[in-house]
Amino acid sequence: MMTTFANVDRQTRRVQDREQRIKEMDEILKSSSGVSSMPEIMEEATGAIADSLVGVPLTKQSDDDNEQHNEDGSLRASKYQGFSSKLIRIGCVAILAIILLVCLLKVGSDDGSDAVDAELMDRYNRLFSMIVDWQVTNQTTLEDDESAAARALDWLAFEDVNTVDEDNIRTRFALATVYHSLYKEASPWHISRFWLSDYPVCYWHGIVCSGDEDEVVSVVQSVNLSSNNLIGAIPAEISLLRTDVMTVDLSSNAIWGPIPFEIGRHLKHLRHLYLGPNRLTGEIPETLFELRELTHLYLDSCQLSGLISEKIGQLSNLQGLALYDNDLEGTIPVSVGELTGLRVLNMDQNAFSGGIDFVGSLHGLVDLRLGSNKLRGTLPSSISNLRLLEILYVENNEIT
Repeated sequence: MMTTFANVDRQTRRVQDREQRIKEMDEILKSSSGVSSMPEIMEEATGAIADSLVGVPLTKQSDDDNEQHNEDGSLRASKYQGFSSKLIRIGCVAILAIILLVCLLKVGSDDGSDAVDAELMDRYNRLFSMIVDWQVTNQTTLEDDESAAARALDWLAFEDVNTVDEDNIRTRFALATVYHSLYKEASPWHISRFWLSDYPVCYWHGIVCSGDEDEVVSVVQSVNLSSNNLIGAIPAEISLLRTDVMTVDLSSNAIWGPIPFEIGRHLKHLRHLYLGPNRLTGEIPETLFELRELTHLYLDSCQLSGLISEKIGQLSNLQGLALYDNDLEGTIPVSVGELTGLRVLNMDQNAFSGGIDFVGSLHGLVDLRLGSNKLRGTLPSSISNLRLLEILYVENNEIT
């Protein structure tokens, strides 16, 4: 079992906070009452009440008593004044005692008993080790309290305590990390219904599962958070979703940073990947071209750069490829011609160079757009074989 410095520090801070709050209340009590503990308060209050009640008449007084009372009027007045003053003091002390008791009860309810704290920390450590073993999130990231993964771990360990099945833990950790990465308090999501609640993830907005929503193990098939004001970088932990995921749609948001290569490495049954338009940067990870079941890859209107790997030809089931409005360059891989199932190919507005002879073999194309690049050469005669072609756009190139 792994016990990190971060774990110990977090628990130590909680204990110190509790002790400090008790100490502060005790100091207030001392300065107000002149006594140093709850038993002393109660002892003083009880004694004061008993002493004061000794001089209070309980039956009707005789004339002699009244005469004596008149003669000693000033003494009795002074005595009653002292009694009243003492009662006020007792009341104040009692109020402070009640306040202290309430605060102590609140501290107890906030932090729980030492046994409960130990149980939660044991859960935290077990989850910590489990997550590291998945080999997507490293130990350093989990020890950084400000990281999305660390906040997701805290939620799982200290709030989502009823989740014990490892598959569910993995799914809920992945989605909680997505939330903490892409949700900003200053500009929240348009819809975040049930996110980070104790509901099964199948109830969370944008999550679609196979089978019954209330099944013990939630099998996520689709994550659709398009046009939902997501801001931030896509976390690698999204790849921890089970391999049953077929759709990831994060389009039309304000997502920046690179595309995590882990998506292609772990989500092997992914069919639809929509990540544009956004503000993504960097190169297209080669691992995406290992998703052999992928049918739609839309990375349009981002700021992606670099070359496209010849491995793109491995996407034999691809029907739609949209890479337009980026900063991609180099020649369009010849292997694109092997994607015979393509119906839509849009690579407009990049910096591609070279020829386009490969298009003649794409007999299923309906929409072909290669305009506003640096392409050269002649329009291949084989393009006449594209019987289904309805849209052809190759302007703003050096193609004759």
